[in-house]
Amino acid sequence: MHEFLVDTSEFLALLESAENTKMCQSHLKAHLGRAGVSRFTYVRMNPPSMNERSYFYSTFPDEWLTHYVSNDYIFSDPLVNKARQEVFPVQWGPHHPLPVESRKQEAIVAESAHAGNVRGIAIPIRGFRGEFAMMSLILSEIPEEDFDRFYAEARHGLLLSTLYFHHELWKRVTHEKLNADPGLTARQVEILRHAAAGKTAWEISVILSLSEDGVRYHFKEAGARLGTYGITATVAKAIAYGYISL
Repeated sequence: MHEFLVDTSEFLALLESAENTKMCQSHLKAHLGRAGVSRFTYVRMNPPSMNERSYFYSTFPDEWLTHYVSNDYIFSDPLVNKARQEVFPVQWGPHHPLPVESRKQEAIVAESAHAGNVRGIAIPIRGFRGEFAMMSLILSEIPEEDFDRFYAEARHGLLLSTLYFHHELWKRVTHEKLNADPGLTARQVEILRHAAAGKTAWEISVILSLSEDGVRYHFKEAGARLGTYGITATVAKAIAYGYISL
């Protein structure tokens, strides 16, 4: 078995025992570093229908990241476009050119190479709700004559590592989101307590000397902080967080 695949099994075990997202990231950085990858980016892009924010983790230099993000390159990047069309890892570099269809894409490729991103591997991931994630590995340190051999030997381990990292990371992202204090205001908690007691928006408005629209506004704001929609779900989530005792 290839050395990287042996190391991958150890990496998967570490991910399973990771306590939080930061530990997942730390294990990934060490794992890829042992494979000779010092520069990489993991990004998950959620569709508009999902309430969850997209997620981004990178070891690229801040200067390049700022330039890339400020110019909205992710929407035109030929590597991202190529990865969206593939299921298996995408190999790219001087001997494996990416399809370029516009001047902006030409600029992205040229500027990326100038920043030291000469060759690499991109691993695409798709979720059942339409989310798309990608791990982009820069392998500029590997000589061109060794690149094909590295890809052939390590691509299965890289694919497995990326899929497992994606899975374990998002279990912890969800857990941390559920356990983070949403910071409800005293007024929001007061209104939700009355709702939990079975009071209508009109009854709560009378009790608290607020307009009915004002009560509904606080319901909506509390729901936004709790990540819920509807009075019943918002009250249930407030109870789960300990804001309301029944």
